[in-house]
Amino acid sequence: QGVPDFLPIDFIVIGGGIAGLTASISLSRVGHRVTLLEQKWDFDETQLAGGCRIAPNITRILSRWGLNDELRAITSVGHFVQFVDFVTGECAAKGEWVDDFRIESDGEFLLAHYADFRRLLYDTAVRYGTTVRANARVVKISVTPEHSTVVLECGETLSADVLIGADGSHSISRATILGRKTPIVRKHLNMYNATISIHDMAAEPTLAPLLADKIGIVLSWFGNGCGAIGFQTMRDEYHVQIYLPEDPRTAQLPFPISAVERDTLIASLGKCEPRIKRLAELAQWVLALPVVDIPHLEDPLHDDGPLLVIGEAAHPFPVGSIYTIGLAACDGMMLGRLFSHLRRRRQIPGFLDALAEMRRKRVAQVYEIQLSNPAAMSVPPGVDMEYTDALRAAQGMGDSLAEALTQDVHFCVLQAIREVFAYDPEDEAEDWWVQWGLVHERALAIEDEQPGE
Repeated sequence: QGVPDFLPIDFIVIGGGIAGLTASISLSRVGHRVTLLEQKWDFDETQLAGGCRIAPNITRILSRWGLNDELRAITSVGHFVQFVDFVTGECAAKGEWVDDFRIESDGEFLLAHYADFRRLLYDTAVRYGTTVRANARVVKISVTPEHSTVVLECGETLSADVLIGADGSHSISRATILGRKTPIVRKHLNMYNATISIHDMAAEPTLAPLLADKIGIVLSWFGNGCGAIGFQTMRDEYHVQIYLPEDPRTAQLPFPISAVERDTLIASLGKCEPRIKRLAELAQWVLALPVVDIPHLEDPLHDDGPLLVIGEAAHPFPVGSIYTIGLAACDGMMLGRLFSHLRRRRQIPGFLDALAEMRRKRVAQVYEIQLSNPAAMSVPPGVDMEYTDALRAAQGMGDSLAEALTQDVHFCVLQAIREVFAYDPEDEAEDWWVQWGLVHERALAIEDEQPGE
């Protein structure tokens, strides 16, 4: 019997976040059978969610998948970025992003509510044939060379050819890889994700300019050991993510997330420019997320068989980082492209090894860029980056030196676009297939043609 041009297999994906949903779409659309397990049902309206930023390379691939119209309906475009002093409110540098993004990465920097983005991915996964099982909490994972098995809280057992763990940084999938739970080290820093009505902002003379014609201004405040990023979404809401030192006089906030009163945010602000304080006073909804240090997995693939962890389960980044969504989505996108070439079961270990190695290198590269390039938009400059001093110094440099700093920011933006936002995980998967996968496939074909001894 001949080898098929494509061999569909069974995948179980644990976790219905960005990584799990993107992986489900990517695998289902090329023909694999996918079951996604989510421990609760909140796809209609994700609880404890706020604003999020979607990188241009992700928007490009989602558009390639035919989701451009749906994506445009729930997002606004981030056209401009401004770096503003957290204490004085003075603008140290600014620039236009959209033209550079279109030239370098053929995508746009989009701003959305996380719940809307997740719902779009859920609807798309179902449309492509993914079976979604909500209220399906996984309590046990078993891995053998041939397949993986999960046991649900209700006692039901499910098996698949490949198991994908996309259930976050403090999850059963990650614990199964490590053989233990991951310790959490607090950074004594909290991120507050505040939601403000644009109608309330429009009535404020100091805040109304942030909404001018929905031109997509992203503000990045820095300095005084604090930072913030603010932007508007299509929900007629403004979202500001504020990073503040933990107050040693108060109890630590629960990990990973909790809803708090806006008075908690206001009391934590300390010295800040008037617009930040006013945004906090107008906040209708505030989420608090402690910033923690969780190490990346050295190997996201289980030693005993086909269990691969992706997204935050494999490589956690600080809360609010644009890389959290970007890397999670890229993991899933690469997974589907690699497995679109599956013809034999013997290819499965090689595909998983290849993905683990490519993603490990990519995450290391992005992590290095995050530490050195403030325009890469991870957390605001000034929270952990030395670039704060340079930006603040621009305010006293005079026009010529301030202009030079703006040019430096522009250079950093271009570097971030080239090295982070122009990256295409599907292209990398295809490059691997052409350079290595086809060679291995031909070797397997020759092996199959050899007569038995």
